Amino acid sequence: MMKTNIKTMQVRLEEERIANFQDQLLPLIIGLLRTGKLPAVLRIYRDTLASEIKTSVKQAVEKMHLELDSVSGDGMVDADGGFTCILTLHESLIFGLNSMWRFIARN
Repeated sequence: MMKTNIKTMQVRLEEERIANFQDQLLPLIIGLLRTGKLPAVLRIYRDTLASEIKTSVKQAVEKMHLELDSVSGDGMVDADGGFTCILTLHESLIFGLNSMWRFIARN
């Protein structure tokens, strides 16, 4: 029962946050529409988002390489047999792919 109440409260807070954001965004969009600058602003936003996604993926790959370097010079892997490294790589790739799909879905 308590978990349901907490979940309901979290959903309500998220809905309120989204509604507040939309209320703040609406005047800006109307202004951009009136001035004819909305398409240009959306292109800039798309390009910025694509750049951020590329940076995130690059950082994830670099992190993966650093963790793969946990293999010692004599071929021994870290204590868990490299599982942590593989799990981190998997999580990083999933995050990158999810970010790209969200970007593609918006455009």
